[in-house]
Amino acid sequence: MQGRAGAARARAQGAGAARPHPYDARALLVELEQVPGIRADSYYASLLPELVRTAVILGERELAVRLVAAVEPHTPLAKRALTACRAELAEAAGEKSRAVDLSGQAAECWREFGNVPERAYALLGQGRCMLAVGHPGTEAPLAQAAPLFAAAGYKSALAETEALLEQTRIASAS
Repeated sequence: MQGRAGAARARAQGAGAARPHPYDARALLVELEQVPGIRADSYYASLLPELVRTAVILGERELAVRLVAAVEPHTPLAKRALTACRAELAEAAGEKSRAVDLSGQAAECWREFGNVPERAYALLGQGRCMLAVGHPGTEAPLAQAAPLFAAAGYKSALAETEALLEQTRIASAS
């Protein structure tokens, strides 16, 4: 497993840094998803939320579901990754209220675990879904996510967070 899985991981990581064409990113995700035994690899679990986010952004919700399929929560990391992925998949399926709850759980899990970027993404997802369903308190998770993204240098996620914060401020001023 290590040879093919390692090569697919290396290409996926390198491609992420280089901002590949969406078709290339999809092809890499499909290749990784098909590697035998990959879901038992703890490194796969550590990348799973990012892989699922990428598939969802590409409009490949079914691929995102396949990436998560058969991953077992054998480690604390895998358990947290699966919670985050369930939130992402619920949002992608239009289940915004469910995604609010799951994203909140994921944010708390990542806070306890000390994974700042994943906590920030969970808070962003929670805020995005709260805004979509008109849930009160939308600003709170977004206001928590913004400095986390800023400190990590995640410019595009920070820009999305700030845009959503602006929407909440406009909505509350109306």
